[in-house]
Parts: sequence; structure tokens; C-alpha cells
Amino acid sequence: MKEKSCFLPIQQQEYIQSFVQEKDLNAAFFGRLLIDYVLKRHRLQFDWNQFALSKKEKPYFQNADFHFNISHSGEYVVLALHDTTIGIDIEKERNVKIDLFHKQFNTQEFQQIKSSSNPLQQFFHFWSIKEAAIKADGRGVEVLSQTSTLSENTVQVENSLWHYQSLNLIKGYAFAVCTSHPFDLDAKDVKVVRM
Repeated sequence: MKEKSCFLPIQQQEYIQSFVQEKDLNAAFFGRLLIDYVLKRHRLQFDWNQFALSKKEKPYFQNADFHFNISHSGEYVVLALHDTTIGIDIEKERNVKIDLFHKQFNTQEFQQIKSSSNPLQQFFHFWSIKEAAIKADGRGVEVLSQTSTLSENTVQVENSLWHYQSLNLIKGYAFAVCTSHPFDLDAKDVKVVRM
């Protein structure tokens, strides 16, 4: 009997198997599975041999005419696909010492967090927006402290403006998607898989 081959090239399989922690291995595997499923479903041309990571670990396919981003937290992996640069973040709400993160928030954001009826929920709301923005921007955590929400749908990363939407898809999780242009996102446009 002929053995079926994996849809991933050997270097991707080796990358996934390099994780020691089961949750990290699962996130890498389900992330690749989700990418494969969504791109095939949208009939986009891609080659796993052209898959790459930027210096800041942002995934992309070389020579592709589409953009995607992926995130994982808790039991879920999420993916957003767009025709322009995009970032997505999911954050499982959990106990954190909010005061330790005050430098990552501007005065207004931190005031909103502290005065909220649910400070942890508000913290992760802002955190997911900032993470989605820095992932879209591509520079990652080096610009996190220079990232501020300006309105209900714009966020500034250093000197550049980005547009975001927050989604309420799963109770106990914060989601945000960010692009360089205003957009109208429906929850069905974001693909979520439980690990």
C-alpha cells in the first residue's frame, strides 16, 4: 500500500517537530494546516517551498499577491487573509499584573484600563489591537511602546497610521485585525481553529 505524503515540505515538518512544548508544536502544526486550508479554499496560488519568515518572524509566501497573518493563544489559532498588509492577534484573557505593563500604554489607554468595570478584559482589548498593529507593521515588539490607539478604528505605530477592528468571536478571548487601509471585516472573514 502506498503511504500518503504530508502536504508540508520536509523543512516545515522539521520546524514543527523542533518544538519541545506540546502547545507550541500544536500551534505550529495547526497554524500551517489553517494556512493551507484557507489559501486552497480561496484558490490562491502558493508553494510551501516559498514559505518564509521575516526577520521579525512574520510569515509570508515569496512572490505571492496576497497577505496573511496568523496568531495563537490558549486553545485557538486564527488567520486573517487580505490583499494588503495585515496583522491579527488573539489573546486569551488571563490573570496578569496590569501595572507591570504601564509603559506599553499611553495615559489615556491606561486610565481606561484602570477605570473599566473589567480591567483585564480592557487590558487584553488594547493589547490585541497593539499586537495586531505591530504585526501588520512588521517590526514587532520593538515598536510596542510607541503604539497607541487613537480612535475606535485607528492605531498609530510610531509615525504611521493603521486601521483596526476588534471582534468578539469567543468568550474569554480578545481579537483584533489591523491593515494599512480602512476595511469592513465580518467575523466570517477570520478563520479560527481549535487546537
